[in-house]
Amino acid sequence: MFMKPLKSLFAKYGIDRELAKIYIACFIVFPANSYSVAMLYPFLSAMTKFFLPGIDTALVNRYAGVIVGAFFTGRIFGSFLWGSLADHFGRKPILIASATLMAICSFMLAFSVSYVMTVVFRVVLGFCSGVFVVSRAVISESSSNVNHTFGFSVLTCSWLVSAVIAPLLSGLSADPISQYNLTLPDGTLKSFLTNFPYSPPFLLNTLVCIAGVLAVIFLLPETLDKVKKRRLNNLSETVSPDVHEVIEPESKASHTTIPVPDVLFTDCQGHISHVSSEDIDSSESKQCNRELEMEDLAGSAPTNSSTKTYTVKCLHALINAHTSARRWFADVKFILFNKVTLLVFLTHCLFAVVDTGFDAIYSLWCASPLYLGGIGFTVREIGITSTVVGALFLPFSLFVYPLVSLLRITFCQ
Repeated sequence: MFMKPLKSLFAKYGIDRELAKIYIACFIVFPANSYSVAMLYPFLSAMTKFFLPGIDTALVNRYAGVIVGAFFTGRIFGSFLWGSLADHFGRKPILIASATLMAICSFMLAFSVSYVMTVVFRVVLGFCSGVFVVSRAVISESSSNVNHTFGFSVLTCSWLVSAVIAPLLSGLSADPISQYNLTLPDGTLKSFLTNFPYSPPFLLNTLVCIAGVLAVIFLLPETLDKVKKRRLNNLSETVSPDVHEVIEPESKASHTTIPVPDVLFTDCQGHISHVSSEDIDSSESKQCNRELEMEDLAGSAPTNSSTKTYTVKCLHALINAHTSARRWFADVKFILFNKVTLLVFLTHCLFAVVDTGFDAIYSLWCASPLYLGGIGFTVREIGITSTVVGALFLPFSLFVYPLVSLLRITFCQ
């Protein structure tokens, strides 16, 4: 029933079987991040009161806001790390590692016994949420100009599905004994739900993360190799066709001068100093490796040979750290001083502030009592109303946003 419209949609955007598997894998693994954010809001205020029983009601929202901000604080520091690791080790292993760590953190949150423990593990959970960064990179480098917008609409749709399902499941499963007035016999289940009343939502979040890990393992191919090949092709295309000189073997011409076309200087002017510095660092690193090999071969070395070897190793480590720091600062400089990139960066920041602020403020306002200006909703009512709000955005993601690709609307020239 749904296969024929789905095939026609894929054919319309030029999506083959391999690209469809990539989109499906990203659609499944992306909720490991978005579900971890949206599932907290329905019972946020109630959980804060549970961990801080003697707190003033007027101060509940302040402490609840710390729990919300803890996740995004960890993400600030983790995003740079996961992006760098994905560029070095590949997209697929980093997605698996990130989703696995998020599953472990969610499982630990299910057994949290204090407010401080909850805040700490929310920070760690945010630090481990590399799925948000790496999955976007996978979609960006796997899609072409025809289906690029459709690929990101897949992530948006996945995020909206989480925004619909996560509050509903959390609102219905949090603190089941108090919500449904359950009378359970004395035993392990009753003791568990009494001591950890808000563990069911976190356990569901753990299952979502595990599903993402399985989807990446069985569906997602490695896309980093494609990126490297594409960069090499782009570099070869920048060479002018008028250049016909061929590099001869070293035995025939060891000092051949190769003319460099002007287009290389035009296209790569901003990266020449960075590349040359990396080459210098690489040559220094190779020199250190040669010295280390010489030290290993010298069996009957003088007394100070161990000190010299340790010094060379330290110098080698410093050169590698210097190279990594130089690359990181070059990326930050590109983001801050490139007009188009900075515009996209600020727009995304504004969207994140509005979206996250609305979800957090709405849930806390609904949970606040009437005499403090709130509505006094229960956990279940907060989850249901949040689900309705998230469902209103689904038609926009499925039908309106992909039209941007078809209409060829260009916002930044």
